[in-house]
Amino acid sequence: MTRDFSKEYCHLRNFEDLAYDAVHLLYLAHDVNSEEDQYGYEYIYVRSSILNTLLLFECGANCCIDSLNLSGSYVNDIDKLPFLSKYEFFLSNIKPHIKLDRGCKETQTVAELKSIRDSYGHPKVKKQKYVQIEQFAWEADFGETNILEIPRSPKEWGCSHAVSVLKATNDFFNIFFYLGANSTLIRFVRFCWVRRRRLYQPSPASTLTT
Repeated sequence: MTRDFSKEYCHLRNFEDLAYDAVHLLYLAHDVNSEEDQYGYEYIYVRSSILNTLLLFECGANCCIDSLNLSGSYVNDIDKLPFLSKYEFFLSNIKPHIKLDRGCKETQTVAELKSIRDSYGHPKVKKQKYVQIEQFAWEADFGETNILEIPRSPKEWGCSHAVSVLKATNDFFNIFFYLGANSTLIRFVRFCWVRRRRLYQPSPASTLTT
């Protein structure tokens, strides 16, 4: 029996692209020769890698909610939740007895990464007094985050910071998969990583019959 694709929908999900880009951009940053990098490509790649990684949390949460096949009005209400709440909602639907520990290091780190994303995506002007660090050099220090020690100024992000962000992101998803066991992992892979914009089916002439 021929599959009728006209009744199916393609769901555009960007999780796979964000993850691949985050890793690939980090490799590009690492391969830049600092001594010959006159235009600052290393830091451009690093910032792009980190920003792609930070978008994975919201994207992954939305993919999880999409997999629940909720009604339109209900989805609109859930969509207004912070992404950690979306993960909790998803777990409550597939594993009602499992709770996401907001106090563990992994989720605390994610909350810290969210603050970095928000400050970059909704930038407010910050000011800091210059401090003399050498005889003819002055510097304004905007500090760093508490857990991962990521500089508050994106201009100071380096490869090591991008690695830390990727590792923290991986740690969170490991915890999330562990809580939901196999059912969560299977759903996540299916709805975040498997996407086909174009489908093909064999023509009747090429179908072999016996």
